[in-house]
Amino acid sequence: MIEFLDKRIIVILGMHRSGTSAIASGLIALGAEFGDHLLPPSLDNNERGFWEDTEVVAINEQLLAINNSSWYRIMPEPIDFNTDNYQLLKQQARQLLQQRLSQFNCWAIKDPRLSRLLGFWQPLFAELSLKVHYLIAFRHPLSIAASLAKRDQLLALTSYYLWIDYLTASLLATEAQSRSMIDYDLWLQNSEIILRQLAEEWHIDYYSEQYQYYTQHILSQNLCHSQFKTEDLLTKTDIPSVIIEAYQFLLPFSQGQLPQASIKIQKSCQAFRQQLIEQTFWLTELYKRDQCIIQSTIAQNQQRYYIQLFINTGQGIREIDSIKQRVLNQSIEQQFIFDLTPFSSIENLRLDPLNNSVILAVKRLYLIKNEIEIDLLAKLKTNALSLQGGYYFFETIDPICYFEALTSNELSAIQKLVVVIEYQQLGQAALCLCLQRSQQQHLQQLQYYKNQLAQLQHQYQQQLSTIRDAAIAILKAG
Repeated sequence: MIEFLDKRIIVILGMHRSGTSAIASGLIALGAEFGDHLLPPSLDNNERGFWEDTEVVAINEQLLAINNSSWYRIMPEPIDFNTDNYQLLKQQARQLLQQRLSQFNCWAIKDPRLSRLLGFWQPLFAELSLKVHYLIAFRHPLSIAASLAKRDQLLALTSYYLWIDYLTASLLATEAQSRSMIDYDLWLQNSEIILRQLAEEWHIDYYSEQYQYYTQHILSQNLCHSQFKTEDLLTKTDIPSVIIEAYQFLLPFSQGQLPQASIKIQKSCQAFRQQLIEQTFWLTELYKRDQCIIQSTIAQNQQRYYIQLFINTGQGIREIDSIKQRVLNQSIEQQFIFDLTPFSSIENLRLDPLNNSVILAVKRLYLIKNEIEIDLLAKLKTNALSLQGGYYFFETIDPICYFEALTSNELSAIQKLVVVIEYQQLGQAALCLCLQRSQQQHLQQLQYYKNQLAQLQHQYQQQLSTIRDAAIAILKAG
């Protein structure tokens, strides 16, 4: 068995829509890596990315499927993973962990499903001798219910019970281990302070430049679409008493007011789960009702990538004067032909190659005018992080291509714009690679300045030695 004694893994837990993505992405400030196999962001859902490894999610989905369950089914009873049903998945998970940890010194995995499946993963962590840290996202149950109602039309009552199910399962599975429960609303206000505290507790480095990137490109106050207080729970009549009790009890721990290693947490969580077990039959009926609702909304939540051409007809860049075309979520060459004949008096063009972060190469780009091709590649400018080997690295979620010095003669009576693009990485995978590249550039620049400083110090020592020798010679001569 291969051991990874010098490797660490950070596991982000918590209920869906509890801020796990926002908290997970902040771990780049602690040097955490997420890898390239990430779920793509989703419009109107997680535009900044889920930060979830697709292979981890696939294994977790299979674990739930074996138990005739899903992420939205309340599971008060623990699953016994010591049966033959899970041997193949254990082998796959073990290989996955070994592959990822051979690449990264600190690998972060985030999937809310992990909250109830740690009984499967933790023995594998132990086999590989991993140093494991757990982060548990804590958010007001009313906020989660509102978010899930918007995304999945999930019943509020189901969201409340899922909230306590995920949270208590996480806390019980991580008892006496390195863990921190973090209030999401508090994170949005004090993420830097919390990250520095984690770095100190875990004895790892804190990277201020990565935190600046996080706050500028990922974190946003808009991520908090609703905010509730404790008293809001007391004014609603449809909230079970166990939810109110759990929230009031756990809130001080999530805000750092009480030690998270308290034995009170374990006993209280066991009592909360016992109340769920006593309602198993009723909760099963609730799941059957939710199943129909969830299945009907799955198709609506699928990610849609698109390319968009803006046509400036003298009134600036406007959504109404633009053309969108679907982009396949595949690493292949794709051709797009934009019909410009409906537009007159075109003054300029802007091409947004994707509605998210992307790494791409523009293979061909030209206008068609009277069956003549007008090449635009030489005029192409972008807001990309860098260009290497013909590939543009767009770390921004709003990549832009514009054209320098397009003449009115070139734009008059144009019929089409044709572009052929090779999409290498899309969405979250592209963002992570861009981030790694940015870090490499920073380190290279830092090394350059260190070398320059060393040369200056050497020159200074030489000059100092020359002056000293001259002074000694003068003294001897005198």
